[in-house]
Amino acid sequence: LDAILQRRASLALELTHFPETDPAANLLLTSAAHHARAADISVRSEAESSLTAALLLLRQESWLVEKHPDLFEELDQITERLKVGISLHVEGVSAARARRSKLIYRIFRLAGKAPLPVKYAFEDDSLVEIKR
Repeated sequence: LDAILQRRASLALELTHFPETDPAANLLLTSAAHHARAADISVRSEAESSLTAALLLLRQESWLVEKHPDLFEELDQITERLKVGISLHVEGVSAARARRSKLIYRIFRLAGKAPLPVKYAFEDDSLVEIKR
């Protein structure tokens, strides 16, 4: 999942190098992509959500999509992989939490000292926004 998110951020940065991109959208996309690439795990969710919003904003400019179809095709493929990766992660988190909540797991401490897996807010945002 991390590799997919990093590739999406690098594609967003590639989009900023086109001279026909709106300067305001360019600045917004550059900022969001750099934040998403360099964010710590604690603020990663917010950074990925802002990158998703910036990419959706840029995608509304259909002439840009028509002018650079290869890049947007790759972005679509990464988006599909991201949807699958997020779905698998959310399912794994739910399954782990369900198992750990059972009495036998708690009594015999079958999970050891491992922390509970975390579902990040951007996963919910991304699944909703990417489907548009």
